[in-house]
Amino acid sequence: MNINPTWTDARIERLTELWRDGMSAGQIAKILGGVSRNAVIGKVHRLNLCHDVGHDSASKIRKRADDKKRAAKRDQIDRDRAMREERRKAAALGRAKKLAEIEARAVPPSPVVASIVRPAPLNLSLIDLGANDCRFPVSGEKASTLFCGHNVEHGGTYCTYHTRVAYIPREVRLSKKRAA
Repeated sequence: MNINPTWTDARIERLTELWRDGMSAGQIAKILGGVSRNAVIGKVHRLNLCHDVGHDSASKIRKRADDKKRAAKRDQIDRDRAMREERRKAAALGRAKKLAEIEARAVPPSPVVASIVRPAPLNLSLIDLGANDCRFPVSGEKASTLFCGHNVEHGGTYCTYHTRVAYIPREVRLSKKRAA
């Protein structure tokens, strides 16, 4: 028999029903009346109702919500990654089509370097070079390297002749790849 008149058999049965329905201790205390939230929690523990399935702690609920957020974020990252991959494939396909069109229109290039006369290098050291002098190395190694030194007309690094020698036009590179 129950000694404490606050917890009668009928109130304990009602407490058990409300707890199994998933109500919080504060809600149960208000419904029962005359008991505090802590009294409900104590009685739930003494009745071993706290381990019942269906009644989760706030930390478990937060953890589940965090897990859902992480899963949603992973899904979004996967979707973004797939979209980037699709865009990359589409861009590569577009570049390949453009390259094929260019190759189809390309005429065999004429030897450009042969049409320009090679200037005699001025053999300037790095210290002697001015802002508009060709920096194409013509002889020497490391500190003793000598440079062409002719005037650069187009604001680049090399004179006209050495620009043609150093930079192979794209059409020439493509035709060499086709020939190989």
